[in-house]
This record gives sequence, C-alpha cells and structure tokens, in this order.
Amino acid sequence: MVVTLPDQTKANPSEVQTLERRRKTADIAGLSSIQNLRAARPMSRRGMASPAFNSFMPRARPKARRNPFPTTTRPPFTTRTTTLKTTTTTISSRPIVRKLEKSQIPFGITLPGLETPLCFDLPMNQSKVYNLMSSSSPAKVFKMNGRSGHDMIDRITVTEDVQTVSYDAQPTDASKTPVFQTLLETTSLVARNTPLGLQFLANFPARNNDINGILALFKDYSGTLVDILIESGEFVAYVNIESSSGTLTVLKATTKEFGDGICYYLNSGTLQQFYTNISQFEVTS
Repeated sequence: MVVTLPDQTKANPSEVQTLERRRKTADIAGLSSIQNLRAARPMSRRGMASPAFNSFMPRARPKARRNPFPTTTRPPFTTRTTTLKTTTTTISSRPIVRKLEKSQIPFGITLPGLETPLCFDLPMNQSKVYNLMSSSSPAKVFKMNGRSGHDMIDRITVTEDVQTVSYDAQPTDASKTPVFQTLLETTSLVARNTPLGLQFLANFPARNNDINGILALFKDYSGTLVDILIESGEFVAYVNIESSSGTLTVLKATTKEFGDGICYYLNSGTLQQFYTNISQFEVTS
C-alpha cells in the first residue's frame, strides 16, 4: 500500500489565505495606532515630532557645552588718587629788556600819545653846566641847570622866581624818593637819584612851546608806537612822531631799563636830527 505525504514545499491555499488575512489585519491595526497617536499629539511648528513621539526614539547623549565667557581671575579693585598741580604763568605786556653795560640813561621824555618815554644820552663834557629845562612863560620864572659828572648829572641848580636852590646827587640813596619835582603848566619834571647820578623824566601830556633845554627836544611832537620787533637779540621799537606842522618822522629805538619800567632808547645818530650841537645847551655857571 502506498501512502502519499503532504508536499511541504507547496503552500496550502487555505493556509495562504489565512496568513494574508492575518497580515492585513496587523497592518491595519498598526496604522490605526499611529494615526491615533498623531491625532492625540500634533506635530510642532517646525515639523518636529512631539515629545510623546520622541519618547520612542533613542536619545543621544548630550554634549558638554563650552562656556563662551571663560572665567578669568581679576586683580583686586584699587582706587588711585592723582593730584594735578596747576601752575599760573603771568605774561607781562612789556618785553624783556637788556641792562645797560656801562651806565644808566639820564634823560627820559614822555610825549602825547606815548605811554612809554623816549630816553637818550648826550655827549656832555665833564664839569660843564647845561640847560636841562627852562620856561619862557611870563606866569612863572623857572630854570634848572645841571653839572655833568663822570657818568651823569651830579648836581642841579634850580631857580624858581627869585629863589635858587642846589641839589647834589646821592648815589647811595636807594629810596627812589624824588630829589626835585615841579609842574610847569601841563609839563611835569622829576629828578631822582641813581647809583651813577641823577635821572630826569619830563612828561608832556600836551605840546608846550614855552619849554626849552635838553628835556625839551621833543616839545613840539606827539607820538604813536608802530610795533616792537626782535632784531639781533634786542627788542626794537618803531615809533612815529609828528610835529605840530605835520612833519612825520619814524624813530627806531631799542628797549632799555628806565626807572621802574622801560623806555625807548634813541641812539646818538637819531638824536642829531633834533639838535645841532651839545654846545647849544651850555650855560655859564
């Protein structure tokens, strides 16, 4: 008797149908589960899965973040106090002047329009007497003669009206007190002691044609300062002086010490424009 065994290599139609039905049922069930999960947890704005869905995904180990602001050790805070020293420098409007090497200047004249006097020296002969200033005004008789010493005037003789008085220079007197002073109409005259003799300053706030003598060389002039420049290491002043007739003369002068201030010093060549000879001022003693 022959027994026929079922062929294992061939599929049984009934079993195949059963397996297909089971597979479809599992697929439908899985799809329904996923749809239900999506409906319960909507997706995020950027399309990323919700946290519930992410729970099914394997999580990566978080990486250690580097601090973009490294910690540094700061030095302790200290307070520093700085003291600023303020230095005030006063600049004088007067230029620096050079001192005379041999002697001081005996004569100074301030003209209308000039605050600084013109100053000068004259080649006077020792022991000679000169007319320093005299007035021809009938209102007052005045005459001051000076005797020339080794360097400067060492004695003056003053006549006012009918009285005559003599004054000797006191080179050791440092008080700067006037030896003699007077006022002739608008013109003032002061004589002071210096270590080398007497020094004179005549102030002419206005022209005074009644005055004569050495200190009246510029009695007919007014003046204005043009400029002060530095030439050959010295301050040089340019001064315009104008006579009553309208004659204009430009004087070149150097700044020198005079009294408590300065003066514009005129050399002998400049002075020769204003007098003929020193002998014209000589008087008998």
